[in-house]
Amino acid sequence: MQKIRIVVIYGPEAGREFLLTGDKITVGRSPQCDYRLAKDDRISGRHAVLEWQDDQWCVRDLKSTNGTWIESGGEWRRAAASERLCNGQKLMLGSTVVQVKIDGESQLSPLVEKTPDTLEGLILPVSAQREVLRVDLSGETLKYQLLTSNAYGTQYTAQWCQDDSRHVTTRMEGLVRSVNHMRKDSARGDDTHIVKDLESIGLFLRKHLIPKKILDKLDKTTSAELFISHPPALVNLPWELLYIKEKPICLGFSVGRQVLLEDYSYVIAPQRKKSPHMLIVANPTEDLEAGQEEAELLFHTMRQENPEISIDFLSGARVERIDVLTRLEQTDILYYVGHAFHDPVHPSDSGWLLSGGCITASDFRRLDHPPRFVFANGCETGKEAQWGHEDAYNSGVYGIASSFILAGVTNFIGSMWPIATESSTFFAQNVFQGLVRHLSVGEALRQARLQLIHRYGQAEIVWASYVLFGDPGNRIFENKKV
Repeated sequence: MQKIRIVVIYGPEAGREFLLTGDKITVGRSPQCDYRLAKDDRISGRHAVLEWQDDQWCVRDLKSTNGTWIESGGEWRRAAASERLCNGQKLMLGSTVVQVKIDGESQLSPLVEKTPDTLEGLILPVSAQREVLRVDLSGETLKYQLLTSNAYGTQYTAQWCQDDSRHVTTRMEGLVRSVNHMRKDSARGDDTHIVKDLESIGLFLRKHLIPKKILDKLDKTTSAELFISHPPALVNLPWELLYIKEKPICLGFSVGRQVLLEDYSYVIAPQRKKSPHMLIVANPTEDLEAGQEEAELLFHTMRQENPEISIDFLSGARVERIDVLTRLEQTDILYYVGHAFHDPVHPSDSGWLLSGGCITASDFRRLDHPPRFVFANGCETGKEAQWGHEDAYNSGVYGIASSFILAGVTNFIGSMWPIATESSTFFAQNVFQGLVRHLSVGEALRQARLQLIHRYGQAEIVWASYVLFGDPGNRIFENKKV
């Protein structure tokens, strides 16, 4: 019986080591695979196979969505029909990097002795089609590194001024108030100043927040995804409005964020073996008719497009705190449309409004088995107090978004500001239409922004309100044809 050892050196299961036996070992997310990597949404159900052929180990891709990549001489290339594996060689499947150890073979490249905390030092293939922008804060200095097809590049710095951050957030909040006032005015009037103000904020971020060398690289990139890892102090900045290639990055890239916490390791919600379960919670206060209708339409659409998915639908007075929290422990996909609020003084008390009470961020934080994907379509569901002040806030809860993310949710979509019901429900419908077409979360979000602008115009700033926490490349529904 042949043996091969696999060490996961980057990805959701980094640090794990597996000893595999047999002459043919299938690898993927499916429970039927011999070696299962279930936590990486970029890995296909049956992704690749390791085979013992002619007294040597080989790897062969099984027509996976994102391919199987093999490192050779410090460079990555897509695996051919069958590739011989050497001791210490690295493979990339989805966003997971593994290293193989073959007993009895001379060591051709050094095995990793320590699991890296970041992608630094790993060479990733160009076809990943993504940029990772890491931002660290040291005193009043922001340190930027951009990961493209290679390891992290040169570090560039920029001075960080709290007044600049306050200037941006104050301007954005003032603009939102102006838009909400115009919504109440039946005459509406000229709204061209709204578009100009949004552009002005995006250009201000470009000028004062990002080093020129980083901007030059982003302006020239052909990548489709941008994953931003930033410090807690910058969590409420509208990164999505930053101007790159003469437009906000959220319209040109599939954008996602991760907040960097020094003393916290993110938990990943386990993928359940059964068919996905979805929970829709709609209009619990019974005063959002458009939200109710949109949620009902979504319910029927999802059942038609994905008959394998079981869906629970709760609305109106039927929405009760204990019932919702109990159901969430068995839910993979959560969609909420209703009233929500952010409490800046006691952020752990932020939450969703029900007809008789509320469900707080603290409740969500205590979930043992949270959903993998959450779309909370309500006012300020993505707004946060500054992360990291454990003494100031209850149990590390800084808002609704952080309560889900720190509990283990893989992707969270929420709004940073108050939003209009009609346009926000239209937006959500388009997000889920993209997801069921097997788009990544980030791309479904980007296309929904463009659809909303096409229908309502750029002055309807709901398109700019949404923020995605988590990897924008994750896919919620696996393409069964692959």
